Amino acid sequence: VCLFCVGCHNNAHIRTQKILESDETALSVSGTANIIGGWIPGSSRTLASTNVFGLRSEASYLKGTGKSDFGPYLGIGADYAGSGGIILGYDYRKYLNLDKARPIKAGGQIEINISTLGKTLHLRPTLTTATSNKKPDYYGVHGILASGNLEGEVIWNEIDEDYDTTSGYYYNRYNVIDSIVSYGFYSQGLGITVGTQFAKFKNIEIQLQLDFSLIQSSFKTDFSFPNNAQPSWDRPIGEQNLNYTGTYPLFSASIGASFLKPRTTKHKPLKPLPSPTHKESIIAQNVYDPETGQVLKPDAVKYDP
Repeated sequence: VCLFCVGCHNNAHIRTQKILESDETALSVSGTANIIGGWIPGSSRTLASTNVFGLRSEASYLKGTGKSDFGPYLGIGADYAGSGGIILGYDYRKYLNLDKARPIKAGGQIEINISTLGKTLHLRPTLTTATSNKKPDYYGVHGILASGNLEGEVIWNEIDEDYDTTSGYYYNRYNVIDSIVSYGFYSQGLGITVGTQFAKFKNIEIQLQLDFSLIQSSFKTDFSFPNNAQPSWDRPIGEQNLNYTGTYPLFSASIGASFLKPRTTKHKPLKPLPSPTHKESIIAQNVYDPETGQVLKPDAVKYDP
């Protein structure tokens, strides 16, 4: 379950790929799980946590400007080594090629993963195609950068020689020692993204996304085991690598829903029509003398100043 569902890294953030008009907003909820969790099977690492949560659930808010979209997001998650915590992040993507048949969104996410082990800064720059009603599929590339100063537990045994007065023999007494070790973590990687987005209801979009990445992670610490350290029952000293760098694949699947809110239409108030112009004030109608039948000249129109 940990290997295939949690993982020790993250490579996916699922957001609406629709071009958002000015003042249009999108509220999204999503979940991500690692199918291949970014871990080398059979390996035993003491300092294993990246504190970048691979299993996660997020809620995000995006606002469009017509040329870009941006907004915060938050979530909860867990990683392979058992740490879990909260996620605080921010999205920004600029729209490119708006006059083309297939616009592009360029930008990414920056976030902080916080747990009892420490804090990890996680950046994911992206370049993906935008979607429309006629083109619901999208694809793109992404990068991964992560760094953190963390703490982890290291366990070993120390042997003390003791004397049994009853039997007259010496024997070894094993003392279990554990220590909290500070270490630095750094990661980098590249990958591809494919997905599809379709409208389930009016202004509600369902989104499916797959991400594949190749990641290199490094762990560094100044701690070293004492000379009299012996393996504990579940952690052989020889396999407790404290300083190492590994490269591994990461494949994740995500699903999300976006609630789109179009911008509010602003109606301009109606203005009274302008008064008609008068070429010669008001065109007068002919008035006839009832006795002679001749046209009488109307009096000139006068206005009260």
